[in-house]
Amino acid sequence: INKKKEIYRFLLIFLESDDKSQNDFENLKNVIQLQAILNKPQEFKHFLCLLYNISSNHHRFPGFFDKILQILLFYEKEIKQTFSNQELFTIFMNNKYLLLILFQKGIITVDESISNLIYQTHNYQFFYTEIKPFLSIEKIRIIENELLSIDSNVFDNFEEKRQNGENETYICTLIRNDSIQEFVRYVNLTKFPISSQIKPSIFETNEFLIENEPTLIEYAAFFGSLKIFTYLKSKLSKIP
Repeated sequence: INKKKEIYRFLLIFLESDDKSQNDFENLKNVIQLQAILNKPQEFKHFLCLLYNISSNHHRFPGFFDKILQILLFYEKEIKQTFSNQELFTIFMNNKYLLLILFQKGIITVDESISNLIYQTHNYQFFYTEIKPFLSIEKIRIIENELLSIDSNVFDNFEEKRQNGENETYICTLIRNDSIQEFVRYVNLTKFPISSQIKPSIFETNEFLIENEPTLIEYAAFFGSLKIFTYLKSKLSKIP
């Protein structure tokens, strides 16, 4: 337990540090080496699961996923030697954003078996680009029709939206940026119901937001958008 706590502590220090030096990363690598984690497949898997859990639940500050990726790329050779393609997919399959990075960096290869596994999950629309080469014409037609039924402009800047990994709707963008003036103008102009829930998006990659479908004020609280949160709180208190 103490060894696992030590790994967790040094990992968080590295991820949360704004220091541009390599000291924190070197310290993390030293602990991993001292505990011989890479030589113990089960412990190595626990470490990857720890990365998965932190990347799924930690606050996503700028550069957060860059540090996660730095770790994975540094140990890429050992990861591929220890785990099969399918084992890696199974570890990270519920984290859409991290899985996208792993696909794009070639740490996990999308082959026919991985494509079939993706197609069986609720994330197949998000990974349409990766699985399309392995789909029949009929399945391609079905998925594209599904996507277009959700949003007729869904394919506009499709890759850019995936890279952002957040709800692409205008009101969500305003809330994340805490753009209070534009938010008030938009709500008043469109008569947007401020007590409503956020419309789900296939581009959303945060597990908490996907599972809970927050209201506008909950979404503002999640992103620390104080100005919009305060505005919504005052308006909602006046609703009978």
